[in-house]
Amino acid sequence: MPKLWSRKNRGLFAADGTQLTEETRKAYQVWIERFSDAGYSCETADIGDVQSFLANLHRSANTKRHALNALSNAFEEAKHKGLRKDNPVSGLPRERKAQIIKLILPPLDEDQVVAMIHSADTPRDKAIVRLLSETGLRVSELCNLRIGDFERTESDESRIHVRGKGKKDRYVPLSESCSKAVQKYLGYRQTAREHLFLNQHGKRMTPQAVGAVTAAAGKRAGIAGRVSPFRLRRTFAIALRNRGEDLVRIGEALGHASVTSTQQLLSPEKRGFSVCDGAQPAEMTRKTYQRFIELFNDAGYSFETAGTGDVQAFLAELGRAGYAPASVGVARAALNTMFLEAIHQGVRKDNPIVGLPREESPRRVPEVFTQDQVVAMIHSADTPRDKAIVRLFSETGLRVSELCNLTIGDFERTEGNESRIHVRGKGKKDRYVPLSESCSKAVQECLGHRQGAREHLFLQRSDTPMTRFAIFGVIQKIGKRAGIAEPVNPTKFRNTFAKALLDRGADVQAVKRVLGHESTVATAIYTAIGTGTSKPPTK
Repeated sequence: MPKLWSRKNRGLFAADGTQLTEETRKAYQVWIERFSDAGYSCETADIGDVQSFLANLHRSANTKRHALNALSNAFEEAKHKGLRKDNPVSGLPRERKAQIIKLILPPLDEDQVVAMIHSADTPRDKAIVRLLSETGLRVSELCNLRIGDFERTESDESRIHVRGKGKKDRYVPLSESCSKAVQKYLGYRQTAREHLFLNQHGKRMTPQAVGAVTAAAGKRAGIAGRVSPFRLRRTFAIALRNRGEDLVRIGEALGHASVTSTQQLLSPEKRGFSVCDGAQPAEMTRKTYQRFIELFNDAGYSFETAGTGDVQAFLAELGRAGYAPASVGVARAALNTMFLEAIHQGVRKDNPIVGLPREESPRRVPEVFTQDQVVAMIHSADTPRDKAIVRLFSETGLRVSELCNLTIGDFERTEGNESRIHVRGKGKKDRYVPLSESCSKAVQECLGHRQGAREHLFLQRSDTPMTRFAIFGVIQKIGKRAGIAEPVNPTKFRNTFAKALLDRGADVQAVKRVLGHESTVATAIYTAIGTGTSKPPTK
């Protein structure tokens, strides 16, 4: 029997029989090959193999979703060829896709589109702007256009054959002005290449090159904000809606597979955040930032026009409303992120946060447990899981989010037969933390009592991964049973661990690495415990 997952035919089709796009096919190919290289077979792998593969990826939730889709595609193909009877991916819970809301620029009006067309300085660029604004093509669809895709119907009307996503072809009618722009461009072409739009080297234009054309035309036309192919596509969709077209008709014109995609494209402009360098904040940071950004919008301010006085007034109002100085500082960071995004999009030229004096809030000396209190809590934990939680918090200084994300595969032995744990820290910064023998035994005992098949180490009674709030509830109950009157929280365990390291003679750099801090400024605050001061060192 020929090998199913050869490079030639591996993962080429979607479950419904339609072919995947070239980009998706290449991405799926990579994940399926990684699965095979890890020692698994798409013909025999079960749900445990898939979970183990995903657990060792150490990637973001969205990346794991892509890998899971690729494997599901491969398993469905194996079923189709009679090499297996089930799809193990179908029984796995899907992690929710991270919602990253970006600053969506407003659509262009008719005058702005006309100004862009006039500002385009070559027949090729004019044809590009005409096509994107009058047909709503995706940039990949425009790059794949060929000369033979332009044709006349029996009624002598112009139309274009478009190769859409998922090999879903469609025909899009062209206006007379758009058809003339394309014909004029063809008259200037001096090469025999089949692709319609070529760069100065005679090769097919890339999406990045098309984006540069629209951005330059928009800038010359004096339009605020970067004009991308997506912005022109959205402009076309909104124009159809304003003419009275329904969602189904608009979706057909855009080549959407479902009405949901059309609704998202037409939805009112959202105000959220993203980071200009492509890195994304952690989930909790994202949610916190989003809340302050929405408060800023609800207060009547605009990220396109707000000045330094507006920002000062908003932050002062937060203080009067009872927000702690630290929370006001987080709000300031959230607004700074959005103003940077607005500058990146070309909506504004300055950041009103720059130059705004920062209020110095008094930094509290971290609170710690005594050694007797830690021992009492270990003895007060009434289940192997809870004992392992207290041990890990007190002997590794993990953040609560890091502990929630621990998987069974994160525990390992070094060549010297010492236990250590792989920790996924903030900002995707992984680190390894050594474990004491007592902590390692507590984890092993916890594993011996686990009854769920999930990859996460700590599970709730419902066999779902423990949340940060569930962890808080567990350690607070343990603290009460241990007779501790003051609040018990993961941060206090972390403070205790850091102070213990410093008391044993560890330097600040070593503590910084173990705790996963970005800089020694965050670590140095622990040196103030017991001295009554928390002044960080100067850089």
